[in-house]
Formats: sequence, C-alpha cells, structure tokens
Amino acid sequence: KPKSIKEVPRYLKNITKSFFSRLFYTVGLVWEARPSLVFLMIFMAIFNGISPVVGAFISANLINVIARSLLKLATADEVLVALLWQFGFTFVNSLVNSVNNILTRISGEVVTNHIKVKIMKKAKEIDLASFDSPEFYERMENANREAGMRPIQILSATFSMFSTVITLISFVVVLATELWWAALVMVLVSVPSAIINFYYRRKNFEY
Repeated sequence: KPKSIKEVPRYLKNITKSFFSRLFYTVGLVWEARPSLVFLMIFMAIFNGISPVVGAFISANLINVIARSLLKLATADEVLVALLWQFGFTFVNSLVNSVNNILTRISGEVVTNHIKVKIMKKAKEIDLASFDSPEFYERMENANREAGMRPIQILSATFSMFSTVITLISFVVVLATELWWAALVMVLVSVPSAIINFYYRRKNFEY
C-alpha cells in the first residue's frame, strides 16, 4: 500500500496490472474450455447493460399512452400496442435471464472438467517428491477446490460490472439531453458505491 501521495500512481498501476493479468488468465481458461462461452457471456453483458434503458423507454411510453387515453387523446388500439410492447419486453427479459442462469451452470461444469483434467495431466508430469512438499500440495489442493465455479464467478462478476457501466453511461446520456445536472449527480452518487464495493470485494479476495 502507498505510504505517501507520490507512491499512489505506482500503487494504482500495480493494482491495474495485477487485475488485468488475472482477468486475462481467467478468460484464457474459459476460452480453452469452450470459446463459445466467452462470446455468450459478452452478449449477456451487453444485453443486461442495455435492457434497463430499453425497459425504461417502453414503460415511459406505456404511461404516456395511458395518460393520453384518460384525456381522450389516444385510442384503445394505441394502449393495446403499448401493453404488448411491455409484455413482450418483460417476456424476453425473463427468458434471457433464465437462459443466462442455465448458461452459468453449464459453463461451470465445462470449465471445472477442463481445469481438473489439466491438473491431472500436470500431476502426471511432476516428480513424486514434489508431493511431499507442503507448499506444493497446498497449492494443488487449492487449485482443485477453486476449479469449480470460481473462474465463472470471476467472469460473471466482471461482465456484470461492464453491464452496470453500460447502463450507467446509457442513462447519463439520456439524462444529459434533458437535465445535464441530473446526469452529473448520478455519476457523483455512483462513485462512493463503486469505491465501497471495490474495497469489500478486495477484502473478500484476501480472505
């Protein structure tokens, strides 16, 4: 950790380098297991990032049409179309979320199998004397334990963060066209939450 302000840039550089090196290594493991899983997770991240904005527009349109219909400015057909859009979006969103949950479980099984096979192949190449080393044995057992859902959890958390960033940028752009100060407030309010989230995630990783 930095002991002075001058060491902060170096500290941030080391954290960023460490984060991306581990992230790319994890992505590499999933890519080795099945490249299509990475593309599917990227698609889900983009969809989950855009869907809240699309849902907000569809809900706003439905509310406007209902308000206009109460004032006799919109027909029943317009209300029906708005309701169908709302229903369709809700259905597609629920369907994609269900598929995402299934994908996460299947991905975990595929990646687990791939990593455990890699560990077994590596164990065959190592001298038997290495297994008498407590440090080596501990690292191998830890790799076996963490081979389960850990890589998928890391990627899911990372892509979830990207989805949040996409949603935030989308809402900021929409708000900036109407109320620029509201977009600024939204960004400022998000900063403390991001810092706290990062701090406790790092604590969890250290534990």
